[in-house]
Amino acid sequence: MYGNQISMGDAFTITIFSMLLVFSALIIISYFIDLVAMMVNRKKKPAAEPVSAVPAEASVPDTDDTELIAVLAAAVAATSGKSLDSFIVRSARRADRAKSPWEQAALRDLMR
Repeated sequence: MYGNQISMGDAFTITIFSMLLVFSALIIISYFIDLVAMMVNRKKKPAAEPVSAVPAEASVPDTDDTELIAVLAAAVAATSGKSLDSFIVRSARRADRAKSPWEQAALRDLMR
């Protein structure tokens, strides 16, 4: 085995066979991962729920947010260094959710 010469044709054949073997193994692994993902993410059919004739109304809390708006306006004025008369708060709504530190770092990296 050692010391034997391999011709260029034999080396090419071995290379092609080895690459074919590796890529076919990778394709099989890829299909196996897809199969496992489909089995894990398979959703069961929910039982049919009776539909009520009266639509549910979204409950909106009837609170007076004038103090909250005043605090927000004061914070914006203090941050920007302008007076309260230079801008108008048209609407205020809650953010969807707080972002994790990882998400905040990713956003900072993207905004650079």
